[in-house]
Amino acid sequence: MPPAGSALELRHELDERLADARTRTDEIFRILKPEALYDRPIAERHRLIFYLGHVEVFDWNLIGRGACERPSFNEAYDKLFAFGIDPVDGRLPADQPSDWPTVAEIHGYNARLRGEIDRIVREEDWSTRPLLADGLAFHVAIEHRLMHAETLAYLLHQLPLARKRPVSGRPQPAAPSVTTRAIPIPAGRATLGTVAQRGRVRLGQRVRGTRRRRAGVRDRLASGDERRSSWTS
Repeated sequence: MPPAGSALELRHELDERLADARTRTDEIFRILKPEALYDRPIAERHRLIFYLGHVEVFDWNLIGRGACERPSFNEAYDKLFAFGIDPVDGRLPADQPSDWPTVAEIHGYNARLRGEIDRIVREEDWSTRPLLADGLAFHVAIEHRLMHAETLAYLLHQLPLARKRPVSGRPQPAAPSVTTRAIPIPAGRATLGTVAQRGRVRLGQRVRGTRRRRAGVRDRLASGDERRSSWTS
């Protein structure tokens, strides 16, 4: 029987959040050109192809095999994309692209995993599954995926532009149209500066007064009068 009340609302919320998190990682992988999936932008990290399977197999190993005790349908992939290919004797990773499955094989594997997880979110009886109580395992899976979305963004930033496809930005809201028109300005005298307030003089008047004082100083200097009193303001 389907769950009722708040339990059903929780399932809907987790279903939507998981779908949104998947969209985030899918968008990042779409930035890569197909051949770039086998690149290793940072020598100490896995090849990018590892993460294509890892974000899915984590959900499966935690929720499908762990919480719900589902049998594995591909034990080798479950292990490969959980841990990757370990380097030998503490050295840098030396695995080759040929050591990994094809992109098509991984996509097929991922699609089945997502289908299994979706059925557990929407249909599984959680009452006998402690890891599913209050959606715990799903919260962990979603946070794990979003964490790797950040990791992938950093890794892709290390790739040359030639290894990535241009991605158009999200559409921006249209700005309102602007109508231009001429404004007539009548002829007359223009005064620069602020309007006099409370007995204060305009800025323009102060500037003009300063100019007059400076002119007087120049005149006295020219006449040989260099007394300090000439510099008073």
